[in-house]
Amino acid sequence: MPHTTQPAISAPIKFGVSVMKTLLAPRNSWLLVSLAIFCLYVALPAFIYLFIDQNQYMLTLAAISGAGLAAIIAGYHLSITDRVLDRPGYWLCINARVVHVAIWTAFLIFATVTLLTADSVPVLAALGHATADQLSQERANFLKLRTGWQAALPYFSTIFVGVLLPYSTTRLFAERSAFRFLALVVFIAYTLLSLEKILFILAMAPLTVFVSQYYKDARRMFMALAAIAVLSGGVLYLNTVLASGTDYFVQEKLGPGHETLGDAPYFDIRHRPDSAVKLILWRSIAVPVITAADGIRVFEERFEGHYLLGATSSLVARVTGQQRVNFDAAVFADQFGSADVGRANSVFFIEAFVNFGWIGVVAFSFAVGQALRLFARSDDLASQSMWVVFCWFIFTGGLFGTMFSNGFLLMLLAILTIKVLPKAQSEAAMASAPPFAV
Repeated sequence: MPHTTQPAISAPIKFGVSVMKTLLAPRNSWLLVSLAIFCLYVALPAFIYLFIDQNQYMLTLAAISGAGLAAIIAGYHLSITDRVLDRPGYWLCINARVVHVAIWTAFLIFATVTLLTADSVPVLAALGHATADQLSQERANFLKLRTGWQAALPYFSTIFVGVLLPYSTTRLFAERSAFRFLALVVFIAYTLLSLEKILFILAMAPLTVFVSQYYKDARRMFMALAAIAVLSGGVLYLNTVLASGTDYFVQEKLGPGHETLGDAPYFDIRHRPDSAVKLILWRSIAVPVITAADGIRVFEERFEGHYLLGATSSLVARVTGQQRVNFDAAVFADQFGSADVGRANSVFFIEAFVNFGWIGVVAFSFAVGQALRLFARSDDLASQSMWVVFCWFIFTGGLFGTMFSNGFLLMLLAILTIKVLPKAQSEAAMASAPPFAV
């Protein structure tokens, strides 16, 4: 019989797969992060200042981000932590099955307690035709505003969603575990319960990195990435529609001029898109820049430019004997007139600047570069894939919260000291990259 082969994939698809593989490679994380920072926080604010609105805080944001960008690149390329990674005597070996069982058992207990003690579940309220304001309050009540012993639940949630579940889920796929798809479904389902932003990305992002780096067959990689993209797009659209309530896209009059909220300038926090797709784009492009610039303005106007010296972190404030300053709540109150439940999170440069000035921006950014280097040099492919989750958190919040509340300090220490064994089968089969010189 004649030999048959699978039809070759088209050149554009092959090129796209190659680009994705290069961009998402852990060793190139600094490059992708640098490109994102330059486009969103250097070039875009500068463009807004020059051609749209001469807001001096936009120009300051561009300058701060430029300094931070240079420090990230320097931090990534200096081999400060390599000596620890290269000394095998530091490794503590732990069986992978023990890790998975411990993580998922603890999570299921946590999720059960959270649901049983919740007054209501936001996603169910959304299905019951709640308004946008009602859903905002529901999301806050679900975890953020818990009191007494339940006040610990939000912290457990951030560690599970931020580090433990993404790591375990990705490694289950690397191990080709029979439970990998069940784990992914449970993870995504939990992130949808609170309708909190797009937390499902914490499940999909490391899987995207894993697929792009460790699937050798281009066709298989393309099909897997396409499936992830379709699932992510669908979940994102559904979450956006549900979280917007029944009234968000109804245009309201602002005053005698009959201007609607949607008529506010695009780079204005009062702007209101008139569809879910436009809302997703606006929140992805405009809101991060608006919030970062507003953070600098609030720091200059309300706090008179006095550095907060770590007081924005509850842990640092407690250790240093300072009164906690909820800076994100202050920015939200300035934007919307109330800070009862809302928080205006911005890129980590702002936290660094309001606490320690330009020195803080450089120091925090250098630490970020070192963290990216640690992810790249890990010999655990699931740990390598977590670099994109780390970047998600520092782009949407401060470094203090990412390291302490979300648990990335523990994860980076684990990369330095712990080896999870045995290696995933797919890692050995596909000759995944061991620690390499960068």
